[in-house]
Amino acid sequence: MATKGRNVLVLFESLAGTKHKYVRIRPKIDGPGEAVMFDPLVQEKCVRLSVLNESKMGDCALLWSVMWAVILIVFGWPIGLICALFYCLLSPCAACCHGCTELINLLDRGVKLPLTCSQNMVTGKSMC
Repeated sequence: MATKGRNVLVLFESLAGTKHKYVRIRPKIDGPGEAVMFDPLVQEKCVRLSVLNESKMGDCALLWSVMWAVILIVFGWPIGLICALFYCLLSPCAACCHGCTELINLLDRGVKLPLTCSQNMVTGKSMC
């Protein structure tokens, strides 16, 4: 029978300077973890360091992940779809109307809202 807290969710970031990331579940160890993984942006294997401290990924991370999942379903996807529609309709106007550029940038942030919610859900980031 597995005991609680033997595995942790960690985020590995490439040291090649590409900022490519992997999320993995691994056994709990002392200190930051290292792994050799393939970085598709530089097409070679490189050493990756775990970005998240294991103490941060405690019991509260699961609660925050659930909260981010609810926010993603209730707010993220609907806002992202509405912003994507208006972005497609209004982006041709940005070529002739320079006042539309700020609105287009705001709509672009709205389109990326589901991505932000899902990244925060995976890492268990707190909202405060």
